[in-house]
Amino acid sequence: MYGAVMSGFFAQCIIKSQTGASRDDNVSTFALDGVIPTLDASNAQIWVDAIKQFFTDMQAYGAMRGRATTGHRVKIYDIATPAPNFPIYDLPWSFAGANGALQLPPEVQLCVSFANTIAVTLPRARRRGRIYIGGWSEFRNVAGRPDQAIVDGLPVSYLDYMEKMLADTPFAAGVWSRSQADVFPLDTVHVDNEWDTMRSRGGRATSRTTVVLP
Repeated sequence: MYGAVMSGFFAQCIIKSQTGASRDDNVSTFALDGVIPTLDASNAQIWVDAIKQFFTDMQAYGAMRGRATTGHRVKIYDIATPAPNFPIYDLPWSFAGANGALQLPPEVQLCVSFANTIAVTLPRARRRGRIYIGGWSEFRNVAGRPDQAIVDGLPVSYLDYMEKMLADTPFAAGVWSRSQADVFPLDTVHVDNEWDTMRSRGGRATSRTTVVLP
């Protein structure tokens, strides 16, 4: 029944920056809805491998520039654990090959949006989520918009991740609602043909000019 606390897990995928500064790291949240209340080590590793494959796909599409090759982590949490909620798994992963230096500004991102459209008795905001993909190569910017190849490709890569979890584990990819204290299985993914600007991902000011009214 939607609205009751059910078995589920969420993961924070932390991708390290080439700068070595934690403020430049990228953090994305994934979630699983399950028919069983426990996530064993083998299924946790399958989840991490599926997340890694998703970001490896992003690398192949021309994203992930400015990201480190190694040192990334996935921290997995049980939604049923009361605060303070500590990870039940903290697993490392790495890209197989190095990422290049930044080309497009780091604040230029492409948003992968996903949702549960079935639990219509709940507000839409509680059953939808998004992750932001950045570090894009210049050639993916066509006349100020993302290349159609990545607009078409990113949702397919996320769908591949969803299908991997359904095929190899007793869990379904979901969206975690903090306010609802639940995870809802996903049934739709989309990417718009417009860049998102995330100011928090931009460069840090090194100086400031101030004028004062006389």
